[in-house]
Amino acid sequence: RMCKAKADDATMNLFAETRSSGWWLAQVLRQFLRVVPGVTLALVVYLTVARITRLLAFLLPLKVILLAGSNGVPHYFRPFLANDQKQLGIAILSAAAIAFYAITLFLEGHTKRLSDRAGADLMSAAGVMSLVDNQRAEMQGIYARFMQIVSGTLFVMVSMGMLAVLDPLLAAYLC
Repeated sequence: RMCKAKADDATMNLFAETRSSGWWLAQVLRQFLRVVPGVTLALVVYLTVARITRLLAFLLPLKVILLAGSNGVPHYFRPFLANDQKQLGIAILSAAAIAFYAITLFLEGHTKRLSDRAGADLMSAAGVMSLVDNQRAEMQGIYARFMQIVSGTLFVMVSMGMLAVLDPLLAAYLC
């Protein structure tokens, strides 16, 4: 009984802490949206799209290998490719993997510049005197990491929503 009670308390504590963290995340995001709204929204979108393109840039070469190494066209490619279009499919998937990787690099570079600018804007909006030499750089790093957390949260929520549509039982199990 004691172990079950502790497990129930831990589960309830997990949900309470998750709700508390979500509330804190929303409050901080609201303040960032108040001070630098355009940059914050752009960063969340860019970082989320970069996560998706990074995932595709990782998975597409694996599909190229599967397609190239198989005899004929695998059954999951047949709605898109005829048997005589195997080489074309390999070329398209290879080009798409390279394109997604290039998009990822572009978005990551652009998010770095945007987060630097937003960090400087946040420091000036705070109206405080810099007490240490690297305070501006520290603020930019904190802002960039926070935007990564927001982007990750959005990515997981959208992914779980899509999974719930495609396979509700698996989504319920993962939740």
